[in-house]
Amino acid sequence: MNNLDLSLIKELTKSFTEHLEIENNQRIILSGKFGTGKSTFVNNFFSDSGKYNAVYLFPVNYSVGSNEDIFKYIKYDILLELFSKKYPIEVIPKLDIWGKLASFFHKNSTTMAASYIAAIPGVGKEITLASSVLAAWNEIVIQLDSLKSSKDNLPPSDLEAFEKFTETIINKEGSLYEFGIETMLIRNMLEKKQKDDKKENVLIIDDLDRIDPEHIFRIFNVFGTHFNDQKNYVGNKFGFDKVVMICDIDNVRSFFHHKYGHEGDFSGYIDKFYSHNIFSYLDFEAINYFSRKLLSSINVIDQNERKTNTLFNDGFVFEIVRELIINRAVNLRNISKWHGKTYVFKKYSHVNDHHLNTEIYPIINKMDFLCEVIGHKVDLIGAIKKINTSKMLLDPKTMMDYALPLIEVFTYGNPPEHDIISFKLDGLTFVFNRGKEDGKASSLTYKGENILQVYEIDMGSFLKNCLIEYLIYLN
Repeated sequence: MNNLDLSLIKELTKSFTEHLEIENNQRIILSGKFGTGKSTFVNNFFSDSGKYNAVYLFPVNYSVGSNEDIFKYIKYDILLELFSKKYPIEVIPKLDIWGKLASFFHKNSTTMAASYIAAIPGVGKEITLASSVLAAWNEIVIQLDSLKSSKDNLPPSDLEAFEKFTETIINKEGSLYEFGIETMLIRNMLEKKQKDDKKENVLIIDDLDRIDPEHIFRIFNVFGTHFNDQKNYVGNKFGFDKVVMICDIDNVRSFFHHKYGHEGDFSGYIDKFYSHNIFSYLDFEAINYFSRKLLSSINVIDQNERKTNTLFNDGFVFEIVRELIINRAVNLRNISKWHGKTYVFKKYSHVNDHHLNTEIYPIINKMDFLCEVIGHKVDLIGAIKKINTSKMLLDPKTMMDYALPLIEVFTYGNPPEHDIISFKLDGLTFVFNRGKEDGKASSLTYKGENILQVYEIDMGSFLKNCLIEYLIYLN
């Protein structure tokens, strides 16, 4: 992990800690684009925390079957996690139900343990967990044996009815959902763990990005229904202090509107899954921080190995990198590999069969650098197309200043002897005046007017189209 990653993680850790500590913040959605490292961040955050015990679920492994099946898998998955982490087992109840169940558990312990072992592959875990299941189940039976007297004290008529009832629940599909045996066990294990460690218990539901769009809302609906026990418990079902769901909320929104139409109320649907606001894994301040730290770490030299600041002197590269990150158009893991590297600023460059001096056209090196950082010009074109121009942070004058050097290059030689050139972008015809004679600045007009004064010209879209046109113009 490089210094950039460590610095960014430090900033994110501070923000996420503050978010978790908001009063009554029991449900959290952490949103970030796939490939930005959000799962790794969350795992490291809770592993290093002295305040939380984390239990992880990966529902991508059980995204088929009925809602009842899914809920059963959730309970199996949680218990398998608790067994594997050797959470303390304590089945001493506030009510006498455990004592009444002692005989049933003793007689059916092998069958019930086998059902958990059989569920291990179904929830995507390693079969080596079987030993943990057997050890935990043996401890449960030992503790229940000590409570057997409660059951033995039942009147004969009640005992017969109870025996018939308990004989059916192990074989009846979905009965554990109704009876809540596992729910009581999970709650007791979590309460014991919290009492011993003095830490909050957190359930983390990860890999929601990977669930088939056809099934994702069935998963959400099951979680939404069962993680709020209105009848007996205020908060999250099973007794978790917090539930953290990890996903890309923009993807979930797209899936929602695809399934229910654009008239569907996504905000009304999703707000039940978080207590306050959605936590953005990379918010604006973190993106600014990341972009500046990345670019400032890069050593830019000319071909004589002399340092130069020409690449970043006007903010163009920083602004484009930031826009690409904000619009989730690039993979942070890929571009962070440039941290601390060296970029050689070329003095001359061949652009569409023209030998151009980059000291006159510094935009060439800037765009070449962006192509290298993203991977290839085709990748950069695809990334730029994802920019939402209505949310661009640049003012129109700055956009114009960034667009003119691009136009100078992609209109070069069209024809080269003319300083006033017309060209089309997005179906509109513009006139570009190179304006180099008599020290005049270059200018751009549309229907004879400076485009900054033309209401119908969206400067964000114009800059975006200029970037794409420049890249298409390259060999």
